[in-house]
Amino acid sequence: MVEENIIKEKFILTNKYLNKIKDIVNNYSINEFKANTDKQIIAERSFEVVCISIIDVCTLILSSQSELPGSYAECMDILGDKEIIPKPLSERLANAVRMRNFIVHQYEKIDYELLYNSLGALLNDFNLFKEAISKWLNQEPK
Repeated sequence: MVEENIIKEKFILTNKYLNKIKDIVNNYSINEFKANTDKQIIAERSFEVVCISIIDVCTLILSSQSELPGSYAECMDILGDKEIIPKPLSERLANAVRMRNFIVHQYEKIDYELLYNSLGALLNDFNLFKEAISKWLNQEPK
Protein backbone atom coordinates (compact mmCIF):
# COMPACT_ATOMS: atom_id res chain seq x y z
CA MET A 1 0.00 0.00 0.00
CA VAL A 2 1.28 3.45 -0.92
CA GLU A 3 1.73 6.02 1.82
CA GLU A 4 -0.73 8.52 0.34
CA ASN A 5 -0.23 11.08 3.13
CA ILE A 6 3.51 11.17 2.52
CA ILE A 7 2.94 11.80 -1.18
CA LYS A 8 0.46 14.59 -0.47
CA GLU A 9 2.93 16.15 1.97
CA LYS A 10 5.70 16.02 -0.65
CA PHE A 11 3.44 17.90 -3.06
CA ILE A 12 2.65 20.56 -0.45
CA LEU A 13 6.29 21.04 0.55
CA THR A 14 7.28 21.45 -3.10
CA ASN A 15 5.06 24.51 -3.55
CA LYS A 16 7.57 27.03 -2.21
CA TYR A 17 10.14 25.86 -4.76
CA LEU A 18 7.57 25.94 -7.55
CA ASN A 19 6.78 29.52 -6.55
CA LYS A 20 10.48 30.44 -6.84
CA ILE A 21 10.54 28.93 -10.34
CA LYS A 22 7.34 30.79 -11.29
CA ASP A 23 8.90 34.05 -10.13
CA ILE A 24 11.92 33.54 -12.36
CA VAL A 25 9.92 32.41 -15.38
CA ASN A 26 7.38 35.23 -15.07
CA ASN A 27 9.67 38.12 -14.13
CA TYR A 28 13.07 37.58 -15.75
CA SER A 29 14.10 37.40 -19.37
CA ILE A 30 16.74 34.90 -20.39
CA ASN A 31 19.35 37.68 -20.50
CA GLU A 32 18.36 39.01 -17.06
CA PHE A 33 18.52 35.48 -15.69
CA LYS A 34 21.94 34.77 -17.20
CA ALA A 35 23.25 38.00 -15.63
CA ASN A 36 21.81 37.30 -12.15
CA THR A 37 23.84 34.82 -10.13
CA ASP A 38 21.38 34.89 -7.23
CA LYS A 39 18.50 33.86 -9.50
CA GLN A 40 20.65 31.16 -11.07
CA ILE A 41 21.38 29.69 -7.64
CA ILE A 42 17.68 29.84 -6.70
CA ALA A 43 16.78 28.19 -10.01
CA GLU A 44 19.36 25.43 -9.55
CA ARG A 45 18.20 24.59 -6.04
CA SER A 46 14.50 24.85 -6.90
CA PHE A 47 14.90 22.65 -9.97
CA GLU A 48 16.79 20.13 -7.86
CA VAL A 49 14.20 20.03 -5.04
CA VAL A 50 11.23 19.73 -7.41
CA CYS A 51 12.96 16.82 -9.12
CA ILE A 52 13.77 15.23 -5.75
CA SER A 53 10.11 15.47 -4.82
CA ILE A 54 9.16 13.72 -8.06
CA ILE A 55 11.82 11.06 -7.45
CA ASP A 56 10.61 10.52 -3.87
CA VAL A 57 7.02 10.01 -5.02
CA CYS A 58 8.16 7.66 -7.76
CA THR A 59 10.28 5.54 -5.42
CA LEU A 60 7.48 5.43 -2.81
CA ILE A 61 5.07 4.09 -5.41
CA LEU A 62 7.45 1.54 -6.87
CA SER A 63 8.72 0.33 -3.50
CA SER A 64 5.11 -0.29 -2.46
CA GLN A 65 4.96 -2.61 -5.47
CA SER A 66 8.27 -4.26 -4.51
CA GLU A 67 9.97 -2.79 -7.56
CA LEU A 68 13.28 -0.98 -7.40
CA PRO A 69 14.51 0.94 -10.43
CA GLY A 70 18.16 0.98 -11.40
CA SER A 71 18.22 4.79 -11.66
CA TYR A 72 16.02 7.77 -10.98
CA ALA A 73 15.40 8.23 -14.71
CA GLU A 74 14.39 4.57 -14.95
CA CYS A 75 11.93 5.20 -12.12
CA MET A 76 10.09 7.66 -14.38
CA ASP A 77 10.18 5.19 -17.28
CA ILE A 78 8.60 2.50 -15.10
CA LEU A 79 5.78 4.82 -14.03
CA GLY A 80 5.09 5.42 -17.72
CA ASP A 81 5.30 1.72 -18.58
CA LYS A 82 2.82 0.95 -15.78
CA GLU A 83 0.54 3.74 -17.08
CA ILE A 84 0.61 5.46 -13.69
CA ILE A 85 1.62 8.60 -15.59
CA PRO A 86 1.42 9.16 -19.36
CA LYS A 87 4.44 7.82 -21.25
CA PRO A 88 5.35 11.20 -22.85
CA LEU A 89 5.34 12.76 -19.36
CA SER A 90 7.54 9.96 -18.01
CA GLU A 91 10.05 10.63 -20.80
CA ARG A 92 10.14 14.37 -20.06
CA LEU A 93 10.51 13.74 -16.32
CA ALA A 94 13.32 11.25 -16.97
CA ASN A 95 15.11 14.03 -18.87
CA ALA A 96 14.45 16.50 -16.03
CA VAL A 97 15.92 14.01 -13.54
CA ARG A 98 18.99 13.61 -15.74
CA MET A 99 19.34 17.40 -15.81
CA ARG A 100 18.99 17.48 -12.03
CA ASN A 101 21.86 14.99 -11.79
CA PHE A 102 23.95 17.24 -14.03
CA ILE A 103 23.15 20.28 -11.86
CA VAL A 104 24.14 18.39 -8.72
CA HIS A 105 27.29 16.72 -10.04
CA GLN A 106 28.51 19.00 -12.84
CA TYR A 107 27.51 22.35 -11.35
CA GLU A 108 30.52 24.15 -12.78
CA LYS A 109 29.33 23.36 -16.33
CA ILE A 110 25.64 24.37 -16.11
CA ASP A 111 24.16 25.81 -19.29
CA TYR A 112 22.00 28.58 -17.82
CA GLU A 113 20.08 29.12 -21.02
CA LEU A 114 19.08 25.44 -20.99
CA LEU A 115 18.20 25.66 -17.29
CA TYR A 116 16.08 28.77 -17.86
CA ASN A 117 14.23 27.11 -20.74
CA SER A 118 13.68 23.98 -18.63
CA LEU A 119 12.09 25.82 -15.71
CA GLY A 120 8.75 26.47 -17.43
CA ALA A 121 8.60 22.90 -18.70
CA LEU A 122 9.24 21.56 -15.20
CA LEU A 123 6.43 23.72 -13.79
CA ASN A 124 4.00 22.32 -16.33
CA ASP A 125 5.23 18.75 -16.01
CA PHE A 126 5.11 18.82 -12.20
CA ASN A 127 1.45 19.84 -12.35
CA LEU A 128 0.73 17.04 -14.84
CA PHE A 129 2.64 14.61 -12.62
CA LYS A 130 0.70 15.69 -9.54
CA GLU A 131 -2.62 15.29 -11.38
CA ALA A 132 -1.69 11.84 -12.71
CA ILE A 133 -0.48 10.61 -9.33
CA SER A 134 -3.57 11.98 -7.58
CA LYS A 135 -5.80 10.23 -10.11
CA TRP A 136 -3.86 7.00 -9.69
CA LEU A 137 -4.06 7.24 -5.86
CA ASN A 138 -7.84 7.67 -6.08
CA GLN A 139 -8.06 4.45 -8.12
CA GLU A 140 -5.85 2.43 -5.79
CA PRO A 141 -7.56 0.16 -3.25
CA LYS A 142 -7.40 1.62 0.25
